[in-house]
Amino acid sequence: MKRTKLLIGMTLITAIILSFITVEGVNVELTDEVGRPITAVFPNSKVFVNIWTFDESGGIVNLQGAKLKTDLLFPSSSITVSYDTIRKAKEFAKKKGLRTAFIGIDVAILDEKGRLWTFPPVGFDVPLDSFATLSRPKTVKITLNVEEARVTDLHLPSFERLRYEWRTVKDIGLGYTEIPVLIIKKDCDSNVVGVVEMSYDRSKLSVAFGHRISDLLKFDPDKIVVKVLDGSKTDYYKAGNTIDLDGHHRWGYVYVEAKPHYIFRKEYLCYQSLHRWVCFETGNEEHIVKIDGFKIDHVTGRIKVIKSGSKLEKPLYGIPSSDYAIPTNDLRMYEGGTVQLEEFFDGIYRLGIGIPVGATIKFFKGCEVPQWLDAITVGVDCTGSIENRGPNELVRVHGMKSKYKVSVLNCQIPMGFYVEVLT
Repeated sequence: MKRTKLLIGMTLITAIILSFITVEGVNVELTDEVGRPITAVFPNSKVFVNIWTFDESGGIVNLQGAKLKTDLLFPSSSITVSYDTIRKAKEFAKKKGLRTAFIGIDVAILDEKGRLWTFPPVGFDVPLDSFATLSRPKTVKITLNVEEARVTDLHLPSFERLRYEWRTVKDIGLGYTEIPVLIIKKDCDSNVVGVVEMSYDRSKLSVAFGHRISDLLKFDPDKIVVKVLDGSKTDYYKAGNTIDLDGHHRWGYVYVEAKPHYIFRKEYLCYQSLHRWVCFETGNEEHIVKIDGFKIDHVTGRIKVIKSGSKLEKPLYGIPSSDYAIPTNDLRMYEGGTVQLEEFFDGIYRLGIGIPVGATIKFFKGCEVPQWLDAITVGVDCTGSIENRGPNELVRVHGMKSKYKVSVLNCQIPMGFYVEVLT
């Protein structure tokens, strides 16, 4: 009898404790660039949210949808990414050997005039070893830049039941491919030596966003918003190599072997008509470029050394075009002198180097991707230098940076470690 009472007591205590435990989730607060709740910026509107992650193959899987109404007395500006959504994202991340799980978020707002305001994607990551707590879920603040939104006048009648979707149109992943990280073009007689070292412990996504931008023949910064998102944390990778251009060679490059990935998505809005859903394209698009992994040469302790190499020839892809890149200021390099990578790019070097992943994909899949995809790079952390070993006593050197500014960071980015050496 005493044992029965003890078990009942323990069961009641356990039930009471569990009733106070909040199952793990994440509250996402949506604000504009000055910190106002997005529901205050767009009163009497519907806020649609699509939550997604990357699966084990690197493709996108939609996990959760949500909708906020702003016509309430006390409208909420936050959504809850559910425990189940977080769990699924973590499972995909574990299968890929990542250290955190990435959560992507698409946001669109249908205002009271029937206009759809669509924002570039945002995101955050969560540790794989996080667990339920005795308090409310973790809160993440997401800033939406209203100036970056694409506004589409849909002329929709008033439907109570609406559904918001993003669908993958193309998913192109390449196997291990040579991606240039240092390119030297030499128009002088000097022996020029280039050195580059790369490190990587967090994936980055470059997203080109806009309205029907896949049809553009050239990169247009007035129509295309380029955004860089921090993805999942990865293992620690390093790579490095040297290239020596003697007086006879005019071109050379250093490359790493990686897996480029391109994803093309379209936005849809659906409404319920009678007993069926009717969906239509809004015209808004996302073009995502990323790296899914590196070929490993060897492992030293916790460092995975990426397979790399160098070639004394002009690369087939990765040379920046004047359509989307401009030269940096010329630097002087005397015989025996060296110029460091950060000197080429000054303040924008802190953002890393954009290696030509988009150009690599375009070279191999040209007819399947937008003609401007070579303008989209993926950021990595790099150090490097160029040395003039003579016989020219003085040469001029410059790099290339993007004409466009990257969203959030609001500055131009280095277009790879591409260097021209001139007399």
